[in-house]
Amino acid sequence: MLPVKRVVCQNWTLTSYPMEEISKREVWIDNAKALLIFLMVLGHTPGTDGIPREVIYAFHMPAFFLISGYLYKNHSWEQTFISFFIPVLFFSFLQLCYEEVIHLVKGDLSFLEVLGKIPPPFIMINRGEYISLFTGFWFIFTLFCCRLMLGDIKWLRGIRKYGMFVSLTFITYMCFEPYIMKYQSIQDLNVYRVIPCFPFMMLGIKLKEWNIVKYLSCISCKTLFLLLLIYIPMAHFNATPDIFLNEYGFSYITFFPIALIGSLLSFAFCMKFRSNKIIVAFSKGTLLILGIHRIIVTIGGKVVSLFVDDTNPFWSSVLLALIAMLLCYPLILWCDKQHPELLGKNKR
Repeated sequence: MLPVKRVVCQNWTLTSYPMEEISKREVWIDNAKALLIFLMVLGHTPGTDGIPREVIYAFHMPAFFLISGYLYKNHSWEQTFISFFIPVLFFSFLQLCYEEVIHLVKGDLSFLEVLGKIPPPFIMINRGEYISLFTGFWFIFTLFCCRLMLGDIKWLRGIRKYGMFVSLTFITYMCFEPYIMKYQSIQDLNVYRVIPCFPFMMLGIKLKEWNIVKYLSCISCKTLFLLLLIYIPMAHFNATPDIFLNEYGFSYITFFPIALIGSLLSFAFCMKFRSNKIIVAFSKGTLLILGIHRIIVTIGGKVVSLFVDDTNPFWSSVLLALIAMLLCYPLILWCDKQHPELLGKNKR
């Protein structure tokens, strides 16, 4: 039995476990990953506009990079590549089959025309003229590049030593980017997303080194609620940012602090709840949900519209996102037992 230490924090008691147990699975991370992947699905459903979209897009992708930095450990770049490549390849194949059936039924594109529209989104932003086989590939690719810079390639590990300086350089550049960079062809490249995202991943590493989690866990529920009331107008003021489209609302100057505050608030919120096997499954299955949710949302949206009144499109979107998550749940359990490599995990 592992010894358990009680830590008193303000007006309630927290449970602190030995570091070897915490390192295996931290409850707040599972809660946060499950929340963020749900918000990602919700953001991709029709009907999520206005303030809900502004609040979600203000922090949900930066929060993913913060968590990735918090959990970062050196691996060989080959191992990282394989863990990302297998899910991307498999779910891209499923999406290809779906796209081919759709275009075959419509009769608007031949198989060769479909194939011709596939490669570009793996390199650059798809602004509607191509076919994206893996929704969110830019995130996977950017995360892979950030990992390479932080140490998955040995000769680049020096970057981590100066990671905060590199991050400040990237932040400064992004603040002045509208006045410096005038070439959309370069801005549309997936690799360009490393510049705005690397600082969040580096801060995720510092989040762990500085033990910021200890202070976040001490924020009371009342204070969290008040901070949330302040955060929502901030997110609304900055309009709707979208890292994928290289859009940051008013400016990256406002986007960065708002994204950081929103991420930390979501982490503090997730520390107030216990985890369970469903939450853990969603946490493990983020790559699966990322890869397959578009098909479910597209088909499910048509089904839900037959039974749900569209006078409240946001709540219809919430229902659709919940359905998509629940449909992914048994698939995640099966993959976790039979083919964990489809979840980006090592095969047992």
